Amino acid sequence: MLDEILSAWLLTSLEDKHSDLVRQILPLLKNTPITDIGEKLHRSQRTIERSFMRVTRLTMKQYNSMVCLEAILNYLSQLDEDEIDWANVAGKYDFSDQSHFIRHIKSSIGRTPAEYAKKRDLAIDTYGNFEFN
Repeated sequence: MLDEILSAWLLTSLEDKHSDLVRQILPLLKNTPITDIGEKLHRSQRTIERSFMRVTRLTMKQYNSMVCLEAILNYLSQLDEDEIDWANVAGKYDFSDQSHFIRHIKSSIGRTPAEYAKKRDLAIDTYGNFEFN
């Protein structure tokens, strides 16, 4: 009986305005500078940032950084250790140089990219925490 009542209520309930706004923001984050998203959605930048933080508990910059890190680790997992050209990987992911790339990875996962490539023992849980096996 409770399922029947709640199901009807859930079907008619409206999504909160912050979640709705974040659903509009997410597709834009791939190809739009963060500073331009408010203008594209006809909202203030502060409103965009506040809603994103409220729903995701991350800034848009943190989110972009996590997405980039995931893409890098996925890319590296497809290559053998001796195939990796670190300067090319840095360029592929828009880092200004190889040393900036290495510092970013080390600060993110606690290991240099070469250490990661050698062991490949990193697991990321559903909360975004890193574990080494």
